[in-house]
Amino acid sequence: MLKRLTTCLTLLLSLLAVDSVADSGDKNLAPAQQQLLEAHTSPGMMMGSFDSYASYLYAVRNVMIHTYDDDINSTQIHSTFQANDKPTWREIFDSIAKQTGSQWSYDSEHNYWVFSKGSTVPPFTIAIAPGWKSEYRGNYVSYRPPIAPVGLDIYFKESSGISEQITSSALKSAQKVNPNAKETEMKNQRVGQHDALFYSTVIPSTGIVWRQWVFGADKKEFVIVSAIKPENEKIILPDVQKMVQSFKVNSNSAS
Repeated sequence: MLKRLTTCLTLLLSLLAVDSVADSGDKNLAPAQQQLLEAHTSPGMMMGSFDSYASYLYAVRNVMIHTYDDDINSTQIHSTFQANDKPTWREIFDSIAKQTGSQWSYDSEHNYWVFSKGSTVPPFTIAIAPGWKSEYRGNYVSYRPPIAPVGLDIYFKESSGISEQITSSALKSAQKVNPNAKETEMKNQRVGQHDALFYSTVIPSTGIVWRQWVFGADKKEFVIVSAIKPENEKIILPDVQKMVQSFKVNSNSAS
C-alpha cells in the first residue's frame, strides 16, 4: 500500500513538472520546427548519458540535440514512456529537460535543439521547515519532509500573469487530480504578499489530500502543490502552511 501511495504521489507531481517545462523553447519557430515538435515518434534508445542519446538521435533519427553544459552532457537519462508509446518530439524534449534540469530552445544558425540551464538559483525563497530537504530541479523545487517522500513542490515558468491565464492554469492543475474540479470551487488565499487561487481535494483512490496555490508574480507563474497522506496531516501540514506563507519572489519588481 505504501509503495502504491508513493507511486501515485510521484506520478501526480511529475505531471505538473512536465507542464512547467512545456512551451519553454517553441516561441517564434519556423513551420518545419513546429511540425517536428508535434510529430509522434518512438523515443528509441533513450538511455545512457545525454551525450550518447544525442549521438543516437543524430545518427539514426536525423534529429540534432546539443548542450554546452558538461553536467547536462553527462547526466544519465532514461525513457519515461511505455514500450508502445508514440510521444511527440515536444514530449521527448520535455522529458529530457525534466531529467537534466534544463530548458530547450532551437538554434536556427546551427540547426539543432539546445538544452541549457538557466539560473542555478530559483526565482523565490521560502523558510524551509526543520528537517526538510530541498532539491532544485531546473523548473521547480521539491521539498521533502523527514517522514514522507514528497511534501511540497513549487513550480515556475515565464508568464504574463494575467488573471485569465492564472485561472486556466489553476483549473488545469486541479483537473489532473479531480477531472470534475470547477473554477467556482477555488478560493482566494494569500501566499506571502501575493493573491493566489487555492484549491483542495481528497483523492478518493488513496485518501491523499491535495492542495494547490496558483498565482502570478514578477512576470512568472507559480504553482505550489502539496500532497499529504491523511495519517501525516497533523505533522506535515503545519510545516507546509508556514513555508507557503514565507514565500518571497527574488525581485524588487515583484507584484
